[in-house]
Amino acid sequence: MKFCPWCGKVLINQDAVFCEHCGRRIRPQEGPGQTPPAAAPSAGPGGESTIPPEAPKAPEQPEAALRPVRHLEFEEEPEEYIPPEEEWAPREEPDEPPVIDVRYRDASGGDKPRRVKKSAGRSFALPMIYILAVAAAAAGAVGLWLNTRTAPQKAAAQFVRAVEARDVSYIREHLQYQNTYEVTDQGLELMCRSAEEEKLLQALESHLLAQGVSSQEGYLPGLDSFVMEESRSGLRREYEFAIRPVLVQVETGLPEVTLTVDGQSARYTSNSDGAVSLRLLPGTHTVEASFDGYGPSYSLGGESFTSFSSSEGVTLRLGEDAASVSIELAGNETGLSVKLNGSESGIQPEAGRVTIAPAFEGMEIALSCDQYAESFSVGAGKEQSFEVGWIHETEKKNPGPTSLAPADITNRQLAAAGSQLFYRFYLSYLEAINRWDESLITGVSAGYKDELLQKMEANNKDYLFDFKWMEIDKDTVDRYTEEGKTYAEFGAEVYYEYSYKEDQSMWYAGGNFQWVTLLYNETSRRWEVAGTRVYDSMELGSHRIRYEAEAE
Repeated sequence: MKFCPWCGKVLINQDAVFCEHCGRRIRPQEGPGQTPPAAAPSAGPGGESTIPPEAPKAPEQPEAALRPVRHLEFEEEPEEYIPPEEEWAPREEPDEPPVIDVRYRDASGGDKPRRVKKSAGRSFALPMIYILAVAAAAAGAVGLWLNTRTAPQKAAAQFVRAVEARDVSYIREHLQYQNTYEVTDQGLELMCRSAEEEKLLQALESHLLAQGVSSQEGYLPGLDSFVMEESRSGLRREYEFAIRPVLVQVETGLPEVTLTVDGQSARYTSNSDGAVSLRLLPGTHTVEASFDGYGPSYSLGGESFTSFSSSEGVTLRLGEDAASVSIELAGNETGLSVKLNGSESGIQPEAGRVTIAPAFEGMEIALSCDQYAESFSVGAGKEQSFEVGWIHETEKKNPGPTSLAPADITNRQLAAAGSQLFYRFYLSYLEAINRWDESLITGVSAGYKDELLQKMEANNKDYLFDFKWMEIDKDTVDRYTEEGKTYAEFGAEVYYEYSYKEDQSMWYAGGNFQWVTLLYNETSRRWEVAGTRVYDSMELGSHRIRYEAEAE
């Protein structure tokens, strides 16, 4: 058996010129050359020490005849190398052994490349490297698998520990929040405290692991404001947390509402139906509302709730206990002012009434105008009605016939007189249609009579009408001045039956709502019907004047 004189390893190819392990030349070159060092003893098959024979010495020559000798100097062995995939497959040996690059140092100290033929013999070192590489890859895969299996549990546990410890900085780092009031550290601490008080920590961890799969055990819709989202960094799974806001709807039915959340100002102006939407952190909150529409602030009450759900909204109804106050006016007041608890409210009368909603128990209402000054105190109860005393004084002085001027007649008198005027006009109008005689129409202004004749011709000439009843809404009576003329308006509902003139054997039920306009005729000093607009529906109050067909 033959050994390398340089590294002492066994030569697989006994005729090799170069060592398969260290790549150094084994056989000496012909002519003068370098003597290889003695190889380290190694044990042979029988245990005896085997020493390779010394290489033959070069013949001695005179010193002057010696030429400079270039000493072969090798670099250190390279680190372990894993061949690419294409080198793993067996391949045919070339006819000529391959050459490898080695470097030697010449006398001048420079490195020069030298082409050295590599032995064609096989080595068992590369298969071992392959085995180690496969083992390392397998170990990495196992580690990745373990990380994949344990990452969600670790992430959920870490987040729950942060909530339990009220670690505001950690929670804020994972917070996703949009379109809400400012998130404060105090608010986050309240969220953590609420979760602890509700004993949700263990349930929260189970929910985070099962989140997003409602059929999986542990998922709780009531905690879906807490979300664990998976992200990937290379081949590793990582998890981040998002805290979705809880949606809170506050209904007051009032504009200009001020809200506070947990004592912090959260001022909002409600929309047309008096609803306000809030987006709050999950947990326990107290929402309070106040009304500022009159100048001073009046409390509408408050309510506390606990919610950890972003999908199940919370609805709060505040101000339901507030009263509604209606004060009937004479209707002919000038310079009217309404004060609440001594502060100007800016409230204007409508349809001869002052309406205050909301009103609060103990509130003082003061009315003053050019004609009188009166005060009212709000008591307990939802619906409260008052009337000014000046109405009775005015009605005592003026009996209220239709000939009274607008400045001398109250709205209550105007409703009575105006409703009777419209009732008489309506009967005359139906009679004019039935007989087809326009001269029968009474109680209308000259301009409106021309319009009625056009309506008769276009819509009513083929029908007969039988009046049944009429109701006038007193609460809708109102008056105004336009281009120097005084008008009054109110709503009415009428009911009748009708049939075709050509076939009176069949009668049908009918009716409609009408908005009636009256005009005060300065020349005749009387009120006249100046127009009607017909509607299929209309909201009328409960204070009505009813007229029924006169018995024949």
